[in-house]
Amino acid sequence: METTQTWKLKRYGRLVPQIKQVGGKSFKMFESNNNKPDIVLTMLESGYLLISQGQK
Repeated sequence: METTQTWKLKRYGRLVPQIKQVGGKSFKMFESNNNKPDIVLTMLESGYLLISQGQK
């Protein structure tokens, strides 16, 4: 039996490697608002976390 759990996120950040600028942002932020589709975090049965936006 497949069991997955999902959560709607307001925002999430992703690490951006190799930022060379002093004081540069090392994370890229993604936000869910009225103009963009929801961001959904899904915990798969295999144990992986899947973050998606705009696809069901």
